[in-house]
Amino acid sequence: MQTNYYTLWTLLQSPEIERIQVPIIQRDYAQGRNDEKAKNIRGRLLDALYTALEQKQPLTLDFVYGELHDKTRLFVPLDGQQRMTTLFLLHWYLALVDGKLFDAKEALGKFTYETRISSRNFCEKLVATELGPWNTYHKLSDALRDTTWFQPAWERDPTVAAMLTMLDAIDKRFGKEQNWFERLTDAEQPLIGFYFLDMPKVGLTDDLYLKMNARGKPLTNFENWKAEFDLLLQCQKWFDLQADFGQKADGDWTDLFWNHRHEGSDLVDGVFEQYLHFVTRMLAYQGGESSPELAAGQLSFQWFSSVYSKRENVVFLFQTLDFLASAQKDKPAGIASLLERLLTKDTESERVRLFGNSQTNIFSQCLQEFNPARLLQEQVLLFGLLTYGATVATEQFSDADARNVLRVLRNLLERARQQQDTQIGSNLRVEDLPAFTTACALLATAEGGISPQVYERLAAGVVLPNLRRGVDHERNKAKLLIVRPELTSVLHELENQAVFRGDLHNLQPVENADYLTVFGQAVREIWSGNIAQSSIIRAWLTLGDYSISQDRWTGGAEKYFFGNDANWYTVLVFDLGNGLNDMLSAFLLAYNKVPGNTPQLKLEEMAADWLDNNQNFNDWCYYFIKYPEMTENSQGYFAWNSDFTLRLLRRRSIGSWHINPYVHTILRRGKVANAVVSEQWVYNNWLSPLRLRDIPGVANTDWETALYCTDEGWKLTLPSNYSLLPQLEVDFDLQLDSDGKYLLRATAEQDRIELAEEFIAALQAQGVEYKVPVMDLGAANEPG
Repeated sequence: MQTNYYTLWTLLQSPEIERIQVPIIQRDYAQGRNDEKAKNIRGRLLDALYTALEQKQPLTLDFVYGELHDKTRLFVPLDGQQRMTTLFLLHWYLALVDGKLFDAKEALGKFTYETRISSRNFCEKLVATELGPWNTYHKLSDALRDTTWFQPAWERDPTVAAMLTMLDAIDKRFGKEQNWFERLTDAEQPLIGFYFLDMPKVGLTDDLYLKMNARGKPLTNFENWKAEFDLLLQCQKWFDLQADFGQKADGDWTDLFWNHRHEGSDLVDGVFEQYLHFVTRMLAYQGGESSPELAAGQLSFQWFSSVYSKRENVVFLFQTLDFLASAQKDKPAGIASLLERLLTKDTESERVRLFGNSQTNIFSQCLQEFNPARLLQEQVLLFGLLTYGATVATEQFSDADARNVLRVLRNLLERARQQQDTQIGSNLRVEDLPAFTTACALLATAEGGISPQVYERLAAGVVLPNLRRGVDHERNKAKLLIVRPELTSVLHELENQAVFRGDLHNLQPVENADYLTVFGQAVREIWSGNIAQSSIIRAWLTLGDYSISQDRWTGGAEKYFFGNDANWYTVLVFDLGNGLNDMLSAFLLAYNKVPGNTPQLKLEEMAADWLDNNQNFNDWCYYFIKYPEMTENSQGYFAWNSDFTLRLLRRRSIGSWHINPYVHTILRRGKVANAVVSEQWVYNNWLSPLRLRDIPGVANTDWETALYCTDEGWKLTLPSNYSLLPQLEVDFDLQLDSDGKYLLRATAEQDRIELAEEFIAALQAQGVEYKVPVMDLGAANEPG
């Protein structure tokens, strides 16, 4: 007897076997335990056994490894005793139901435990019992406990306690079906069996014997999963897939995860499990599932049973593992090496740039992350690559095609965003995964082993259901590149720029196809990270007011954003239809026409040319273009009460520090530094004046002397007992307003920044006069 197919009944009746004895080194019977894991395993196993007997569909329970001692005819199972014990109890129960315990006693009596005397005695008594009216008991185990031979102390034996639990579960699941013992023991039509491997006769080593006997420890979660999954394939009669699984699960597939195992672990179980849960979760989403359980943590085996009830999903899973194993054999670094060829964190035209915290090794990143509600973008990209790799023939794998698949997916993922003030962040949610996993299938699946041409698919009108943003843009871009393939490199490089993150809709690439090369050069130069923020703002404003409104109010003012070094992305991809696309194209084309040796000089020249032809000193745009100080080293973010009472914000709210940009410009220019307070940022809804100091004749301890920028000009406040010298009033045409304050009126003929500086210098030179209070003599002489 070497490797043959047997049922437990034929093994028990074999003349070569006197006894089947579970050795003392084996662990206790575990399938009858009461923990949650054992309950799940027990329920699925009994379901499979019931289905096999009810529908007369053969069920194979894998291999039973053992050693048959020829002289003693003693069979010692070294692996498989759990399944054999369950089958032993099932035989006993069905014989009990059919009244055939007496006939079965001799054969069943060959099965015994060496683990403990109590376990062996229980098995012997169970086979020999003549159980009375057991149907009157609530549970079968209660009837057994009530027999004269049952010893209460046996319940402290884990194996006996587990057997009683299993008998109750068998009784509940099989429901006293009649004549099933004959079905179970029918030698002509064996329904439930296993392969028996007589280890010494096939030359298996003592080393393996010791390893198998080390199974006294409980099976790991992954070992249990493999056993259950194998049984699932068996029940579906997918014997080819079952054979494939048995061959590779502990071979090539395990090898590929070795370099990705969790830190400090000598096992691949954890990372292999993580991968299986990941693919299964994504397939569930692709199938339209949206249960919160999918994102809550590790999946129960019920999800595996559901997802892999479809043969095509099992095939897909195996294909992804074969693809990864193939990549592993291709180069020592395996999938990491492949991902290095496809993805990057830099700006270039060939590979696909990832932004934010995404790593190029998205495979390792996803497998090390235990929270499935995180790294959603990375999970979709990985699933897209797996879909491509799994369905394309190995010899047909194309780095270029794989990159285009990932590029389109990245662009669509980046469009799942939301804007809060000046920040645009991802709005990708778990609820979006069904749509994106479906997109992976539609864009990345290779049909007939032929690499998918993702741009051709998009151009042909493939429908990506439930993806709300970016699809039309990707479709139009695809059509353009099919007609104008020479633009592929420059367009891909533009998409890789951090200021676009895959979204070129404001460049209008179809309408501006002839200018894309010019755009690419201009964007590289302007947003290289080496150009002063204020230079970009000033040059762009020469083409018009491109600022974006945040559609929010703070301190009674609408907020506007001009861009800053850390966040030009918000401006360049803004998509609320403010005409920005026309202004962006015009700006880049205008920049290209300006002569200059460096980008900085070209931008400065644009501002200078505009100023030569625009001297309207009542236009806010003039001041923004002329003075870098209006916007430099700032958030580029303004609360806009009016063109001259606006505030430059240090944060996003008027509740933080802010300053009037005209005041800020005077301070930064330093022309009157000796006459003004150096730091004048204010917070909350306070006014933002230009506070003066050291004015001759004024004790300015409370900073009452100040200039306020208003639409009419500069309003001057002085302490109540001081007034300007008459000559100053004449020289600067000062007038009193309705509040009795001096007004330094702005005109269309003079720059208000320079006007204020001239006035402050004159005020510093001439001082003010002290007004002596007039005493009310009548009040003084009034009798007390």
